[in-house]
Amino acid sequence: WVGVALAVLVPAAQGLYPEQAGRYDWHVENVGRVKEAVFLPKWEDGKRTIAVTTFENVLAVMNLRTGAILWRKLLADANLDQLRSDAGQLFTAQGTTISCWDMKHGSVVWEKEQSELTEEESALFKNDSNDQGRTDGEVRSEAYELEGNRYVAYVDRNKGAVNVVSEGDGPKGKPEQTFELASLFSEHGSPQKVFLSGYVSKQQQGSIGFRVLLVGGDSSLSLLQQGEVVWLREEALASIKSTLTVESSGKTKILAMTSAGKLFAMDSEDGSILWTKYFAAEDSFLDMWVYKTATLAVLMKNSERKESMLFLFEVGNGNIVGTNTMPFTSGASVVKLHPSGSGYNGALLVNYEDQQAQVVAENDAALADVNLDSTYFYNVDNEANAVCGYGLSKQEDGEVGVLQLWSFVLSEQERIVGSASPNFFQKIYSRTKVLGDRSVLYKYVNPNIVFVAAEAVDQQDPKLSIYLIDTVTGRVVYRIAHKGAQGPVNAIFHENWVVYQYWSVRGNRYEVSVLELYEDEPLKHSQSIASHILEVMSNMNRTNVVSSYAPINVRVLGQSYIIGIGIKAMAVTTTSLGITANQVLVGTLSDQVYAIDKKLLDPRRPENPSKTDKEEGLIPYTEYIPLVPQRFVSYTHEILGLKQISCYPTTRESSVLMLAHGVDLFYTRLMPSKSFDTLEDDFTYSLLVTTILALFIATVVLYSMVQKDNLKRNWV
Repeated sequence: WVGVALAVLVPAAQGLYPEQAGRYDWHVENVGRVKEAVFLPKWEDGKRTIAVTTFENVLAVMNLRTGAILWRKLLADANLDQLRSDAGQLFTAQGTTISCWDMKHGSVVWEKEQSELTEEESALFKNDSNDQGRTDGEVRSEAYELEGNRYVAYVDRNKGAVNVVSEGDGPKGKPEQTFELASLFSEHGSPQKVFLSGYVSKQQQGSIGFRVLLVGGDSSLSLLQQGEVVWLREEALASIKSTLTVESSGKTKILAMTSAGKLFAMDSEDGSILWTKYFAAEDSFLDMWVYKTATLAVLMKNSERKESMLFLFEVGNGNIVGTNTMPFTSGASVVKLHPSGSGYNGALLVNYEDQQAQVVAENDAALADVNLDSTYFYNVDNEANAVCGYGLSKQEDGEVGVLQLWSFVLSEQERIVGSASPNFFQKIYSRTKVLGDRSVLYKYVNPNIVFVAAEAVDQQDPKLSIYLIDTVTGRVVYRIAHKGAQGPVNAIFHENWVVYQYWSVRGNRYEVSVLELYEDEPLKHSQSIASHILEVMSNMNRTNVVSSYAPINVRVLGQSYIIGIGIKAMAVTTTSLGITANQVLVGTLSDQVYAIDKKLLDPRRPENPSKTDKEEGLIPYTEYIPLVPQRFVSYTHEILGLKQISCYPTTRESSVLMLAHGVDLFYTRLMPSKSFDTLEDDFTYSLLVTTILALFIATVVLYSMVQKDNLKRNWV
């Protein structure tokens, strides 16, 4: 009953009506980079299909004519090693485990160890004659038998083609069929795998034809038939490494860089791909950020040439508007810098081992405009079990040196299992919290704080330690220990509060804790809101200097809750001005996204609310976080392999853009405080226009009547 009562106190959940589904959200289903593929027999209803396994550990069956996914399974226990088909069923090998699948519905028929297989079942895996792949630098398919002959498909990189030849003739043999694919190769990279199938045409008096399934260098999957590309899937989107949003030409574009080295620009309204850029296979991704208005910076590295390359893209059309090449050493990481006076955002390429840094900018003129004074950064080293803080120094030769200012090394009995830090450039609408008795709490807002979670190495005595560390001085601002708890830990840090999730061994459940930081100045807190406003008005032209080297006392409020869902990713909604209420978004183990209002994670929630608590709007404390089905922002969608959730502000203060990705992508628009600055979807514009016209007509008629009345009075 307590949970029901609390759910009633919570504002109505912002669910969706069936007709609203898909209006402000979209979902892209992927399978990932294909490892093996099998062309399946024709179904009774005439449908032709193909089964694939991928490096993302997905088993899927797709429509051969359209490329649409019929069903798929994410198998997380072990890597998918082999794929076979026989007698209308699929067989997969994961280590020593063999599974049999119903190819039409994706259900498991049986699962056995290799030692338990029958002789016929073992024959499918004993002869692992998979010669598909690279041979002497050539990419070739398995041999395919058609009309008594055996054929093999070879990739000709020099001519940008795929040739189907007789098996005995080799790659230089006379092609039975050639697929000219120069443009496909240039856009999607050199193919990494090729799979061959054939057919006998009834319409052309028994002539033979071939189908080729091609895995591009950018992980794309395409089907070729009769010399044309029948369909193409951008499976690189199943391995996104970094995302961000950029406003260009009045529209919001989503930029996504993938592990395959391909950059995508997508329309946020429907997820359509606007343009792409495939980088060289030998180049690997470092970072990307908004360099300046409508310009994207992408930083790549080439270990062989030992250099880093900066590319600047015009977001609207994908054109490269600037490049720069810099020296590079292995092990370097990227640190974002404050915006320069010229309005662009630079970065630092830092090598902690060599204690050297390289400023990343478009040209020498931009380098001269970078101000490195008072630049501090930190590094959480999980391997060394330490957190270190750094500063910069100008050397005599003009190079930028890296100085280690402090280090926080954990004991051998602990290991780091999670960390989080606030966005240094976050917008904070108010630095105070007005209480029910009209007194004020002053938020301790320090963007140089890092949250670090460490668990005990000894699992017999589990304990989770939390540290809040000032990254400028290395001072431990606050620490707390959760006995009987362990990682992994997911955490978010926003403004003056941090929310983190962990596993309670003692309670055998997931728990969520919240910490809020306030300035511990009793005299300051005792001031009323009126005196606070008067003080602000009287000191409008005064600049208050806040420094980590002049620390103040910090008051930390905390509270813990039980949550009935497992969490593997967390994010917080952020808006352009910071006025809208925050929601904590959690990615569940069932690959969905759930929204928790921050007011439910308030450490000041009282067990027995007083009159002032009720006036402030504090919700009575209960140990359980209520789960309301309407709060699943992904509603019925399963975001397969969910790994990360990202939130981005918009020009409208009420709206937040959310992108969740793993193997799949899911995008939606959220309104944590409802649409206070926009009209509702069901607003009757016709009634508004009619009302305005009626008022205009009434004004004209009344004006005419007044004029006539005044004229009569003047004659009298």
